[in-house]
Amino acid sequence: MLPRGERGDRILSVLLAQLPGITDVGPWDFDLVRPRASVRTDYAAKVKAWATTLEPGALIPMKAAREHLGCSPRQWERIAATLKDATSDLALTLGAAAALR
Repeated sequence: MLPRGERGDRILSVLLAQLPGITDVGPWDFDLVRPRASVRTDYAAKVKAWATTLEPGALIPMKAAREHLGCSPRQWERIAATLKDATSDLALTLGAAAALR
């Protein structure tokens, strides 16, 4: 693929000079499909929503929690780090919810 316009024409002329056997050079139907932007999941919101459905004092194995939330091991590490920070919004929200029960 070459750029459109004068710059592309110059590149093509150099290519044709360097590679004289090239044939069938011309426009072709091609749409560059840009990759979709990834959709980020707000796992903190998912943890908060899920926590409201749990019984007070429920002990959930980490693997089961991670699988329920559908997050990767790396994302789970981030959630765990956030929960360990007592000043994080997630830790404060869950702590407040636990105190109300």
